[in-house]
Amino acid sequence: WFLMKKQGGNINLNGISIATLIIIDKIVILVVNNGMFGTIRMHQERVYPQRVIGTDLSNPDFALLAQSFGAYGEKVESAKEFPEALQRAFGAQVPAVLDLRVNPDLLNPKETVFSIRSAAS
Repeated sequence: WFLMKKQGGNINLNGISIATLIIIDKIVILVVNNGMFGTIRMHQERVYPQRVIGTDLSNPDFALLAQSFGAYGEKVESAKEFPEALQRAFGAQVPAVLDLRVNPDLLNPKETVFSIRSAAS
């Protein structure tokens, strides 16, 4: 099995990339979906706190998008749901995409929008 983590904004740059990735027979793609271009937002918050532009996204439902390409897709709303969702993805007989809905304040495991704003002020 191949496990891949992608950011929602990254996948959204070229939504058809899911179609390309699912060509790999045994793959589970974890889309970490915080609804924004997180890296760009992080840099904007550091330099221009609370004056960001163009980083919020209206992402598609990546689980449904995956299903439209014949893959297994599931939306995961909480960390509690994740272990069982991952097991279902590995158990699928087709490539899988888990759309992990995460808190928009979380930019990466160590930083939040709030912490970056606070440090920049």
